[in-house]
Amino acid sequence: MLALNINDINIEKEFLEYAKRDKKNIEELLIDVIKSFLATNKHKDKLIYKKRDVKHYIHKINRDIDNKNLDNIEVYTHIEDSAAYIHDLRRDKK
Repeated sequence: MLALNINDINIEKEFLEYAKRDKKNIEELLIDVIKSFLATNKHKDKLIYKKRDVKHYIHKINRDIDNKNLDNIEVYTHIEDSAAYIHDLRRDKK
């Protein structure tokens, strides 16, 4: 269900004129207009976002590492299917 409130009298009058001309009621006319709008703009809309300069926001993390030998550590080697693993992680967080 969609409720539409038109506060502009001129727009309301124009819709009434179109409705009388096409022999439709206002609801039918507005549904046609909305369907037409959605059909024409379905693939034209692009996601608008700001691109940030990576060099500006990057920073180096300096941490002291003790002298332990870390060559034998293999992180996430137990994961066979990374896509399924991430999918399950996201599902568990909800």
